[in-house]
Amino acid sequence: MAVPNGVGPVMAAGGGWRADAAGRLQAENAALRRELERLRRAQAETAALREETEAAFMISVTLLAKAAELHDAETGNHILRLDRYAEALAARLGMPAGFRREIGYSAALHDVGKMSVDAALLKKTGPLTPAERCEMERHTEYGWRILSQSERLRMAADIAYCHHERWDGAGYPRRLAGEAIPLAARIVALADVYDALRSPRPYKTGLTHAEVRERLARSSGHFDPAVLAGFLAHHRDLEEIYGQLVDGPARQPA
Repeated sequence: MAVPNGVGPVMAAGGGWRADAAGRLQAENAALRRELERLRRAQAETAALREETEAAFMISVTLLAKAAELHDAETGNHILRLDRYAEALAARLGMPAGFRREIGYSAALHDVGKMSVDAALLKKTGPLTPAERCEMERHTEYGWRILSQSERLRMAADIAYCHHERWDGAGYPRRLAGEAIPLAARIVALADVYDALRSPRPYKTGLTHAEVRERLARSSGHFDPAVLAGFLAHHRDLEEIYGQLVDGPARQPA
């Protein structure tokens, strides 16, 4: 069949246009694929860098806690146990995963301020004078000054500053009471006392888990009642952690 005059050139032009459009689309798709591949590589590199940065941060936290521990009389696995105790108590209190993770590395820094206290004072075996006691108690403020410089360590700073406060307001350094004390510090306060009572020192023997549980159960006004209740309901958590990380031969459960 004959093609009407003028139709052939139009069809040819249309076919050429479609071919050009298809070529441009293929080129654009290829460019998009290259850009997506570049973005995937960049995301992978960013994730790897984030992991490396997080690992470096955790190493720095551990080294800082170890430095504070060496400056004080604490030895062995005290800071490792404290992190585990605090995380376990936070879990039993129903705290979210982010809180549990953060307290799980922040608790170890509770006494970092002791690095700013005279080592001779920290190692003194006799009674402290009123002036020495005042200086010793300032380790909480020193710790806050050190740790509050980092946004990532804000919880650790709160713990360092407030873990010697008491629920009844009879603690130090600011005599905070009740919920004015940050929750993380209230948790670490109990965990720290538990470990101090369990752990033997040159000047004392360590108590059994049952003895510590009984003593804490009788404590009045010292601890947040909710934290204490969580400990008493799940006290075996801390006993297990102590047994796993005990310094020297493990003691038999009470």
